[in-house]
Amino acid sequence: YKRLACRSAVASIREGDTIFIDCGTTMQSLADCLPEGLPLSIICYSMNVAAIVTRRPATQVILIGGLYHPSSQSFSSDEGLSYLRRLGINKAFISAGGVHPVRGASCSNFHEIAIKQAVIATAMESILVADASKLGSLKPAFFADLDAFAKIVVGGSVSGELRKRFRGLSLDYVTKAG
Repeated sequence: YKRLACRSAVASIREGDTIFIDCGTTMQSLADCLPEGLPLSIICYSMNVAAIVTRRPATQVILIGGLYHPSSQSFSSDEGLSYLRRLGINKAFISAGGVHPVRGASCSNFHEIAIKQAVIATAMESILVADASKLGSLKPAFFADLDAFAKIVVGGSVSGELRKRFRGLSLDYVTKAG
């Protein structure tokens, strides 16, 4: 279901966009789903995403460095945050371990909070991408209210009861390819 959400999320990417791709396995799937041959600038801070996007032709990759965190294959540093805030980002694709209708978007790794928040504040448009298993879940590291996102793309089937809890929010449910 991650791939379904990712395919839908990347449909809005246009030639010449500067995009940010968050860390995590969902974002690894998103990097795999990027349109072939489309000239892009991609900003990332994780090894698993960088390993994919650096193989793309016509792509400028900006890797935000710092202290390496094996738990998420990502980097963090104050210098990286400062650099990130100076970049022009058209679209930011953000992942979350928990997407709760009241408590917002959260993750398990506290070192990710500052970079996620800086990107959401900097990007022209932020898109939360998650599979259905994340809905209704809450992780310890809160990073954003759900209204901080222009769109929330959810892959997989979601019960009617759970959908009711998210009514009024901009969620796109993707349950099948196409």
